[in-house]
Amino acid sequence: MGRTLHYKVLNTEEISEEEKEVMYEVSMKYNSGDYEDVWTCESFYLDPWAFHPNWEKVGDLGGKEFINRRYRELERSALFRGEILNKMHNEGLILFTKDTIYNGKVAGFTKVGGNEYNAFLVYEALIEISKNTKSEISLCDEGAFLYAPVLIRGGKAKIDVESVHRAWAFWEEKGWLKEEGGDPIIIEKKQMQESLIKFYPYWTEPRNLCRSIKENDFMSHPEYGASQIMAGFYGEYYGLSGDRDPEKESYRICSDIKKLVEKSGMTMEVAPKLSDLRMRKKKRKVK
Repeated sequence: MGRTLHYKVLNTEEISEEEKEVMYEVSMKYNSGDYEDVWTCESFYLDPWAFHPNWEKVGDLGGKEFINRRYRELERSALFRGEILNKMHNEGLILFTKDTIYNGKVAGFTKVGGNEYNAFLVYEALIEISKNTKSEISLCDEGAFLYAPVLIRGGKAKIDVESVHRAWAFWEEKGWLKEEGGDPIIIEKKQMQESLIKFYPYWTEPRNLCRSIKENDFMSHPEYGASQIMAGFYGEYYGLSGDRDPEKESYRICSDIKKLVEKSGMTMEVAPKLSDLRMRKKKRKVK
């Protein structure tokens, strides 16, 4: 739910443990320092050891608290993160997310709403990872920052032609490409992608395959709430949304979902963003 960038390492089996440490270090870089509080919703995080507890093993031992204690215990042995988590995996305490969700691939996603600066940072982080590892990474954007789904390798990028062709087939099936009664925005997007594929058939500078942004335009970007959670699909920052109003549409969709949820006896609210949670934790520590 909400505009998302999806990324996946396509050659996970070729990545060494040292290169996985690089992925983790880059992820930490984009969650600290100048990047700690710039994320509207979710931050970039590509963790090759993303895991969850093996509840069958640790459910009666204290669950996450037991996992955390075991992690800290191994951490005191001066082991790297990968060594710690591989050991915990071998002990049956955790399961790697890549094996249970992503079919063996290291992958992730970041919700950015209409914050194109956040989309840019995701792209930059993946490019940095590709420069320092032999990773080949796929990236697709539900919004308009990327002109098309891309592949990233060695600091370069190229159009993911197979993904683009699948999208075109879907648009054709939906009738969005018809000369009469089609979607003019989708038709223009397909024409633009056709031109890009011809002009950049090989690996090229990543900036050639994305739209530009001005960082300062997003320094006062609104909090991720009802106006953001469904917005950002039409490229309003680039003037691509036509007569559509993504913010109004977001409120309408949220309202429809809220009505459905309330019928089931549950309640719905937008969770606070990460920086708000950090601030609450800091206040609790001060007390």
